[in-house]
Amino acid sequence: MEDGCPARRAWAYARRAGTPVLHIAGRYNRSMPPRIAIPVPHSTDAEYAERALPQYVHAVEMAGGEPVRIPLDQSPAEVIKLIGHCDAVLLPGSKADVDPTKYKARTDPKTAPADPGRDAVDELLLRDAYDLRKPILGICYGLQILNVFRGGTLLQHIESLVNHEAGKSVPIAHTAAKPVREIGRSGQRQQKYRGQNHDENEDSPM
Repeated sequence: MEDGCPARRAWAYARRAGTPVLHIAGRYNRSMPPRIAIPVPHSTDAEYAERALPQYVHAVEMAGGEPVRIPLDQSPAEVIKLIGHCDAVLLPGSKADVDPTKYKARTDPKTAPADPGRDAVDELLLRDAYDLRKPILGICYGLQILNVFRGGTLLQHIESLVNHEAGKSVPIAHTAAKPVREIGRSGQRQQKYRGQNHDENEDSPM
C-alpha cells in the first residue's frame, strides 16, 4: 500500500514514470524523498503566512520533495531538532524587510518593519545548512536574508514599474530573483540580484 503523504506519493509515481525528481546527493536515503525545511513566512501576520506557505509546500511536493514546516514560535532547541532531520532549506518570501542594522545601514523611510521571529529561525537554518553543506534556495526575501547572512548588503528601495506595495499582500508575487550583473572586487566574486521586492541585493559574496 502506498504511503498517504503527498510527497511520498509524488516520489513513488515519479520513480515509476522515470520522471526527474529533486535530488540531493549523499544527504538522504535515496528510497525516500528529501526533506526540505521551509520556515513559516511571517511570525506575526498569521493570515498572510497561511496564504503564502501552501505555494511553497506545493512546489516542493511537485518536485518530489517532502516539505517540513518550521514554526517561528518554538525555542531554538526545538527548531534545531526539527531541522536536524532535513536535507535542504527553502527560504520563502515575506512581507517584512531585512533589518538594515544587520548590514550596518540606516533605515530608509520606505523600508518595511523587520520580522525578528522569522530572522531568528532563518539564521538557525542557514547556520545548520552551511555547517553541514545542505543546499539552500532563497526566494525574494529569503534570498536577501541569505545575502546579508553571508556579509552582503541591500539597496533598501529601488524605483521601478512594479507595484511592490501590492506584492506585499499577494503571497504568490514572490518569485526567485535573477542575476543582473557580476562584478569583481578585491579578488572576491560578487553578484548582483534583482527580485520582485522593492529592495535589491547590493553586494553578494559568492
